[in-house]
Amino acid sequence: GQVIASGSAGPRHRALLYHVLAEQLGMNVTTRQGYFSNYEHTWNEATLKDGNVLVIDTSRVKNGQPMVFYANTLDKPYFFNKQGQPLYLKPELAVPAIK
Repeated sequence: GQVIASGSAGPRHRALLYHVLAEQLGMNVTTRQGYFSNYEHTWNEATLKDGNVLVIDTSRVKNGQPMVFYANTLDKPYFFNKQGQPLYLKPELAVPAIK
């Protein structure tokens, strides 16, 4: 509790705590690791009953609230997977996968 309140918890710790709490509430949640801009980062994805995916970044807080948005709605690449490919871009901005 004090680690979170003091602000000394890193993205991984915050994401893991959110994951545990969300599972206890019956949510379908996944913890992802990759990059935010150029920094290693950890965040969560919650799949809603309608199939939409919410991205929850508990270490990016504005006005006391974590960053939360629907997947595939970003205009600019901020989140990247471990291979460096951008995530959550609007479909028209997404780079096709190389086969």
